[in-house]
Amino acid sequence: MVQARDASTFARPVSSAFLICDQVITETGTNKKTLVGVFSAMWVPSFPATHHKVALYYRGALEAGEHEFRIDYGARGSAVVLSKVEGVLHVQDGELPTELAANLPFLRVPSAGEYEFRLWIDGAYVQRAGFRVGLLESDQGGG
Repeated sequence: MVQARDASTFARPVSSAFLICDQVITETGTNKKTLVGVFSAMWVPSFPATHHKVALYYRGALEAGEHEFRIDYGARGSAVVLSKVEGVLHVQDGELPTELAANLPFLRVPSAGEYEFRLWIDGAYVQRAGFRVGLLESDQGGG
């Protein structure tokens, strides 16, 4: 049985993975996750661009209880947030890994450059996952 603790005594979240991919599939019954198309670079035919099938996966350690999370998306090194995802993580057993899988409907990319997702849990910065976006040339493959 987990005892209630004052919020100031919670340990800071510990991250073991924060990845960007095309899709996260959650198996019914076992809750196993399959990550499809993990990437760190994206090629588009023109800017601004809209990229479909983007997903985020986080795995880490959190205390039992409810934890507010926020994921900001923006250009690397910029405080401007282009979009964000917010919600609550319900952790039943702090001894087991906590997972968060978010399949996003699309991602807007204004120009070529470096972008990142920044994960915050209970107001504390946890980790970033970055990727590079470039212009697709006729002899390159997409991704």
